[in-house]
Amino acid sequence: MKIRVKNLQQETHEIEIDPNSSVRDLKTAIFNQLGSLYNTENQTLIYAGTILQDDQPIKTYNIDEKKFIVCLVKTKNPSSTASSPVRQPQETPATDTPQFLQHIHNIMEMGYSESQARGALEV
Repeated sequence: MKIRVKNLQQETHEIEIDPNSSVRDLKTAIFNQLGSLYNTENQTLIYAGTILQDDQPIKTYNIDEKKFIVCLVKTKNPSSTASSPVRQPQETPATDTPQFLQHIHNIMEMGYSESQARGALEV
């Protein structure tokens, strides 16, 4: 089956994959086709307001080939270093930054509600 994947920059890419494959396999196919910016561990895939689970077969989600999956890619904080002590973050993401608000806007333009967009970005 062909799956359309859209990123936050509104770019759409078509991925060919077997519907019996897992979501993890789809993430790997996205990485292989689109490159290192799409590391499988940093991808969150959303279809019809649902975050796709890695261990589930793609066919579980009844994906319509005419619609698209949103691919969010989390970026690592550049200030993190291997020598820094590991701590559990106590702070919540800054939701008022211009970049965050732009991501919310882009997701909402794809047909999702603001609460769905915020929930997806905070995963």
